[in-house]
Amino acid sequence: MTILPHLRDALVRAADARATAQTGAGRPSGPADLAAPGRPTDLAAPGRPTDPGRPTDLAAPGRPTDLAAPGRNDLAAPGRRNDLAAPARAPLLPHLRDGLLRARRPRRRRPALVGLFVAGGLAATGGALAATGVLQLPPVGEPVQPKQVQRDPAVGSGTAREGAAQLLALRVPDPHGGPPWGMRLVPTTRGMLCVQVGRVVGEQLGLLGQDGVANDDGRFHPLRNTVGGAPDTPCQLPDGNGRFFLAVDKLSYASGETRERACRGPLDGDRDKPRCNPANARRIAFGLLGPEATKVTFTDGSAQVPLAPDGAYLYVTDRGTDETVTMMGGAPTAGFPGGAITRIDYRDGTSCPVPGTPRVCEPKGYVEPKQVDAASLRRPLRVTARRERGFTWFTVRFRAPAAITGAGQEYRLEGRFPRSADKRCRSVVMFTPSRRNYARGDTVELEGVVGNRCHGTLEGRVVLTAATREDGELIGRFTRRVAGGRSDRP
Repeated sequence: MTILPHLRDALVRAADARATAQTGAGRPSGPADLAAPGRPTDLAAPGRPTDPGRPTDLAAPGRPTDLAAPGRNDLAAPGRRNDLAAPARAPLLPHLRDGLLRARRPRRRRPALVGLFVAGGLAATGGALAATGVLQLPPVGEPVQPKQVQRDPAVGSGTAREGAAQLLALRVPDPHGGPPWGMRLVPTTRGMLCVQVGRVVGEQLGLLGQDGVANDDGRFHPLRNTVGGAPDTPCQLPDGNGRFFLAVDKLSYASGETRERACRGPLDGDRDKPRCNPANARRIAFGLLGPEATKVTFTDGSAQVPLAPDGAYLYVTDRGTDETVTMMGGAPTAGFPGGAITRIDYRDGTSCPVPGTPRVCEPKGYVEPKQVDAASLRRPLRVTARRERGFTWFTVRFRAPAAITGAGQEYRLEGRFPRSADKRCRSVVMFTPSRRNYARGDTVELEGVVGNRCHGTLEGRVVLTAATREDGELIGRFTRRVAGGRSDRP
């Protein structure tokens, strides 16, 4: 997997449940360590614990480059190229853990055709529509409950706020007929906004029973208003004015958007699954451009007026499905090969991309969130360290000097080796955000890891900061000596 060059921050994949089993219980169960906007990521050792219920918080484009992603770390794995490294210069954009990944093409082999003939007639719906002019809707089945769901309202993205979800008026036809596609906005208990995309029957958003969904039963299954815990669930923090900006461009299937399939798509590494039917592959693009966008133009020449007031857009095509590029961020990438968007027009008469400029369309009207107020925040830090398989784990505990009531603020553990001979180690190599709510006086526990390539004197600190910012108000500092090599001796 190779990072495409013009997006800066890495999309860090959450570790699966096996990682927790490998590293042992008893570690803090914070959200998955997805790189913050330009935040340097921990040099994660294999098996580093993460929060399995964390949806992807996509990073703000333009923050300084993450050093590595868990499991893809050149500092943790000497001699291995850091495929997720990205250029360090770019303007600051909103709080999305921004990443642009390109998976290698699957080997050419005869695919297993799954879901070509679907019970209930879903595969024939497009033909029936063409022949009669009347949309034949599938029978309705039981609601879909994703397996990976956030259940703690005070952790990670939080949970869906009761009665706050909104199914937008956007309706986009599928290239082969059947129920239209739609988009739903789901506000969360921690102040984030998550987006669900699927097929619409009546006023219900859901998935069709095909392409490895619901045992390919041919029914329409309503999708619950949940905050998914899958690593690619798009959830976003508001900007300083409470607006949300988001852009997703990815592969999906005619069933509707979900990761939980019994068949294997191009980016699914589970070789025990049969391949999904490539004829049902779709490229979908959706997001929120804000109130200043007036038109979005797509690769097939079609255009759409973003839905006010959030600038929502949704596009579905069966073209470009041989390209396994996935783009997620706070702003869309226009004109990129394999992507769905070619141009965005704005209310002030400007458009993106502008010749000679990067193709990332910075969101018009985005306002940087304010920094937290500083007021007697210093606290003593209790720091412990241990060695495992050549990696050094640090646990830092302190009493919270201020309450955190939403995802917009966090305590953050950072560490670097400022006098290291390796310039990569002089950057932030240990990074852990709290990603949960705390009352004032609660014990906060943050755990970070340093890869075996960095050694010498580690300088660490804890800050209280807005989740989209790099700077913060200091809570405390510490220094520790870190041995080199792979020895597990302290």
